[in-house]
Amino acid sequence: MMRRLALVPAAVLAAAGVGLALAACTPLGSVVGGSGTPTASTSAARPTETSEPAQPSGTPVTPARPTVGAAGCTLTTPGAYQIGDCALLLVQGDGITVVSGTAGSVRIQGNKDQVVADAAPGVRIEGQDNTLVVGADVGGLTIAGDRNSVTAQGRIGSGSVTGNDNTVKGRGGVGAITDGGARNSIG
Repeated sequence: MMRRLALVPAAVLAAAGVGLALAACTPLGSVVGGSGTPTASTSAARPTETSEPAQPSGTPVTPARPTVGAAGCTLTTPGAYQIGDCALLLVQGDGITVVSGTAGSVRIQGNKDQVVADAAPGVRIEGQDNTLVVGADVGGLTIAGDRNSVTAQGRIGSGSVTGNDNTVKGRGGVGAITDGGARNSIG
């Protein structure tokens, strides 16, 4: 098993309030200035979101304890989460931070999300300003958006980048990535 904390910059961990205890799908710490309650679902379909009044800025929101099955985890509400292994990690919201074990596939469909995974053989990002750090190889990568960053501790295989100002780094190298945008850094 990889040492997860070695993969994440200290500032990201501090901002996310990441603790060291592992759980199936547990929000981390309190979220400041957020609204609603972080939720997770074992379904790939977007769950119905509840409409709750926004919390005043600076007021801590104590997240609920969502559950997740081994098949997948869907996160839709801003907050910080720590999850175990799952077949699909689906991040469908903005401002979500998640630290996970092995995910068979990671799909980010939001903006300003931060994801750290021990392993994620397949990755698809649709959005802007997202960060993904993977502690192993990434076999396939697709990015459709701007200002996204993907860093793998292993090799990144093949894929495509459509959008601008994206960064793709593989410490073990980067395979055939089709660049369909401008000012992308692949290598």
